[in-house]
Amino acid sequence: MPPPPQTPEVPFTGGTPVQNAQAADAYARREFECYRQTLPPGELATGSRRFAATPAAQAADRLTDAVSDRLTAAQARHDGILAGLTVPTDDVAAQISAQRWWSRQKPLLDKETSSRLMNAISRLIDQADASGNLGAVVDEIPPYLESRGQPSSYFDDLLASKLPELTAARDEIGKATRARDIVNHNRDTLHRSYERGSVPPPPVRADIHDPDAA
Repeated sequence: MPPPPQTPEVPFTGGTPVQNAQAADAYARREFECYRQTLPPGELATGSRRFAATPAAQAADRLTDAVSDRLTAAQARHDGILAGLTVPTDDVAAQISAQRWWSRQKPLLDKETSSRLMNAISRLIDQADASGNLGAVVDEIPPYLESRGQPSSYFDDLLASKLPELTAARDEIGKATRARDIVNHNRDTLHRSYERGSVPPPPVRADIHDPDAA
C-alpha cells in the first residue's frame, strides 16, 4: 500500500480565519484525492484512514478550529458591550441612583398589560438612555420580564435595535456562527471520506458568511 503523502502543510495565514480554513480544506481535499487514486481498490478504506494524520489534513482541522475561536471572540465583544452598559458594582453612588430610578419606573411597568409591555419598555429605554440610567434598565429589565412570564430575548432584540454597536456585534455573532457551522460541516464530511475511502462531496462555501470580509 502506498504510504500517505507527507506533503508539507501550506501556511494559510494571510487571510481571515474563514478564508484560511476554506483554503486549507480545499488543499486537503486535493491532496486526499491524489493519494486516494494511488490506492488499490481493496485498500481504499484502510489507506484513506491514514490520510487523517498527514500534515495537510491536520492543518485543515486546526484552521477549522480557528473559526470557532473567531466566534468566541465575537461573543466576547458582544458581552463586553453589554457589561459596559451595566451599573458598576463597585460604584455605590451609581448603584443607589439606579435603584431609586428603578423603584420609580417599576410600578409604571406593573400597570401595563402584557400586550403593551414591550412598547412601554421601548419608551423606557429611550428615557433611560437620555437620563444616563440605561445601566439600570440593562440590569433590571431581563429579570423583570421573566417575572412577568415574558422571555428576556425580547428585551435583547429591543435593546440591540436602539444601539448600533450592539446591533453590529449581534450581526458579527450571526455571521461567525454560520461560518463556524459550515466549516465544521465541511470537516465532518471530509473525515467521513477518510473513513470510507470515498470521494468527499463538494464543500459548502463559508466565505459568504465571513464576519471579517471587507
